[in-house]
Amino acid sequence: MNLASLRIACLLAGGLLLACSESLPLHLGKEVEAHAYCWSGARRDVAIQPGTPTHQALTAWIAQNQGGWQAYLATPPAQGVTVRAGSLNLQFLDAAVLTRTEKGILTNTTQESSHAFLSALCKG
Repeated sequence: MNLASLRIACLLAGGLLLACSESLPLHLGKEVEAHAYCWSGARRDVAIQPGTPTHQALTAWIAQNQGGWQAYLATPPAQGVTVRAGSLNLQFLDAAVLTRTEKGILTNTTQESSHAFLSALCKG
C-alpha cells in the first residue's frame, strides 16, 4: 500500500469512528445533589451540594460534553471518580469518562484538567 492509499484509509477509518459517535442528553439540575465516589485512597462518598463551585463546574462540564460518545467494549476499571445523581452516572478516568445508559456503557475522551475539580474533591 502506498502512502496516499494509507492516508485515505486512515481518513476513512477516522470518519467511521466519528460516524459511530452520538450525543447524549446528559443533565444535572441546578438544585440536584450529586455524589462523587472516590475509588482511590480512602474510598469515600462525597456529596456535591447544589450551588457550590464543584456543582457548578460539574454542570458546566456536562453541558460541554454532550457529543462524541462511543461504545465502550471493556470492563470499567475500579478507579477514578464516579459521579451519580438520579439517572446520571459518570465515571471520570484520566483521559476518558464513562457513562452507563440503557444502550450500555459509553465513553468519551476528555482532558484530565477539565475534571481536575473532582480529583481535588477526593483529596480534600
